[in-house]
Amino acid sequence: PTPGPHQLRLAVEVKDWDASVGVDVVNEFALVIRLLRDERLIDEGVIVSAKGFSRPARDAARTHGICLLELADLERGQPVPLPPQPPALIPVEEPETLLIPPGPFWMGSAEGDPLAGPNEVPRHRLELPAYRIGRYPVTNLQYACFIRQTGYRPPEHWKNGEFPQGLEDHPVVQVSYEDALAYCVWLSTVTGKHYRLPTEAEWEKAARGGLPETRRYPWGDEWEPDRCNTKELGKGRTTPVTEFEAVNRSPFGAVDMAGNVWEWTGSWYEPYPGSSHESLHYGQTHRVVRGGSWKNDCQAARVSCRGRYPPTVRRPYLGFRVVQEG
Repeated sequence: PTPGPHQLRLAVEVKDWDASVGVDVVNEFALVIRLLRDERLIDEGVIVSAKGFSRPARDAARTHGICLLELADLERGQPVPLPPQPPALIPVEEPETLLIPPGPFWMGSAEGDPLAGPNEVPRHRLELPAYRIGRYPVTNLQYACFIRQTGYRPPEHWKNGEFPQGLEDHPVVQVSYEDALAYCVWLSTVTGKHYRLPTEAEWEKAARGGLPETRRYPWGDEWEPDRCNTKELGKGRTTPVTEFEAVNRSPFGAVDMAGNVWEWTGSWYEPYPGSSHESLHYGQTHRVVRGGSWKNDCQAARVSCRGRYPPTVRRPYLGFRVVQEG
């Protein structure tokens, strides 16, 4: 069959989009999602230009039966094969989320707090609308559904695309910010819900609680080494996300927000309003990570502690949790 009018129109639309936006994984996935949601076009066999799409976008499209071809083939009027039937869907292990109610909270550390880093002050009051956040960090099993459905690059320590045996309920690690973002986009596509990474403020409110809470740790002000997986515990690796559920729980019920793995947020690393602190890392070069990890001491497990990494970095102590909108 040759492409129909709707297919040519869509191909031109994609070409124009490439020219105006350029290759950016966030916008590119947003486009793919928009195409996937148009069920009529998918049923008829969508033909989309492959120019400018990265491998993750190609994988997402292929999984859902969308042909990615060079626009030149369409312009020459060459016969275009219809997309193959999508493979049988692998069951999705959707992360459990909990509601964080609207309202204000204290973000950051108080001036004069002996444990506070200079990037944590001044403490300031923020108001956030309601949102849902993952009760736990995303696990290996949940991330594996994404890898199996899309063929996306697995974490480097996985063998033959599978996570290490017995670690299905451990948080996924060795994932970059971009990997975490790709997972959120895929999860949004297959569930019809909107998932993304939490902002730094959303993460901190979920970990501390609303006003008037000023606690240092999800459980309170005092450090207790047996409550979470940090360097003091001596594990030297990740632990199941539920292992400390009874004792490492925030006022809203979020679990494992202190220790185990640093968690990516969607926020750029910037100074707080009114801060005089300067850093070469401020700006749109590093994303904020929160929560500390098994490799760090208790200082990093405080609710206010701010870490940062370039978005492409992968580490054996770096994972993420999700936020669901709507």
